[in-house]
Amino acid sequence: MQKLFLLSFALLASAGCVSYQETKSPDVPRTPVAFASDRAARLFYEAFTAAGDVGRKTERETCTLLFFTYTKTGTAPEPNARFNEAVRVCDTNGDRQITEAEAEIFARTWAGAAASK
Repeated sequence: MQKLFLLSFALLASAGCVSYQETKSPDVPRTPVAFASDRAARLFYEAFTAAGDVGRKTERETCTLLFFTYTKTGTAPEPNARFNEAVRVCDTNGDRQITEAEAEIFARTWAGAAASK
């Protein structure tokens, strides 16, 4: 009986590990926005692009030993979703027009806010 158990375990162990990885990126339309000046647009876009993708991806990992499986799933917002979030944060009064004052505040805070998410 013990030999049968060891043989079964050896067969299962030598079968390998089943692995699965998936990253989803939800597609959303870009929020329309206007800028009060060229300087406001430049400040906004410089801060937005400088932050990059830092801290925006979420992942979940699971490992099941009984069947030797490993699963890794996650979400990574696509560029329009990231842009929409930046506009929402920057446009403090919600009028869909970004002023120089809003862009300056956004430029000072967005990189830190992006890294903490």
